[in-house]
Amino acid sequence: MSQQELPFIISFLGGSISSTTAELVTFPMDMLKTRMQLGGTQGAMKYRGIFHIITHTYQTGGIGAFYRGMIPALVRQFTFSGIRISLYDKVKFLMGDDLASGGFWQRFVFGAGCGGFASFLVTPLDVCKVRVINDAKKEKYSGLIDCLKKTWSKDGFVHGFYKGSSPNIYRSVVVNAAELGTYDNSKALLMKNFSMREDSLWTRFWASVMAGFIAAVASSPIDVVKTRYMNATKEDPNVPKGSEVRYTSPLDCFKKIIKNEGFSALYNGFMFLWMRLGPWCVVMFITWDLYKDAAKKYYLQQKTKEELRK
Repeated sequence: MSQQELPFIISFLGGSISSTTAELVTFPMDMLKTRMQLGGTQGAMKYRGIFHIITHTYQTGGIGAFYRGMIPALVRQFTFSGIRISLYDKVKFLMGDDLASGGFWQRFVFGAGCGGFASFLVTPLDVCKVRVINDAKKEKYSGLIDCLKKTWSKDGFVHGFYKGSSPNIYRSVVVNAAELGTYDNSKALLMKNFSMREDSLWTRFWASVMAGFIAAVASSPIDVVKTRYMNATKEDPNVPKGSEVRYTSPLDCFKKIIKNEGFSALYNGFMFLWMRLGPWCVVMFITWDLYKDAAKKYYLQQKTKEELRK
């Protein structure tokens, strides 16, 4: 039995468990990255650099401040990664893709499609994750449920829960093509050119490092646009006209960032993005493969027992 043949629910749980494990380990980097990406816009503080944001975050809430918004992030990650990874495994199996004979480019396409679909389904959780993280003093939301209720009542389904759905999906398409495609292709290249085994820890480690770096470089511009656009609620009548930067669309957000801050602003928080995606990919992919190894072993044992009973 190949790894791709695992039952859908087992594959879903594998993706969910491995991704939430990675999220727990790297969440502070994600939180700091999100705040850096706002770059002093939308009422958020503008940080001078890594040391400034770390010290300010600690001063405003201690260690707990680094985990602000963790619950919506974990809920989102559990759902999102369970869907994208189980679909990715299933599509690869149906298309007859394996590391020995699969196509190089088709893995990027599989990852992009599965990631984009999963992202569309969980965008409401992404919106609330961004808003809770950027509500550092808990002035707007007490938590995930409160944010969901207020987003629904104030902004509605389309302009609230699906605020920034297009850049979110674009980002997910890019990230998942880079992560999933690069990981499998890197393993295939390491096995072919360096005679490394697929189940070797070093093969999986270096493949996940490469996946994390490519994903960070490719996704940072879209990630910045997504963060700012999602964080922008409807115009506040209590705020003086002209004092807030408003975005009519993700493209408008992209143009205004370039015009007002320059191209480099699209890489605001890149160090935190890389510091998060690098370790995140290592933990997630290695945990994912170990989970599949264990599941495959279990199902082979069960199959052997059934044959012996016959």
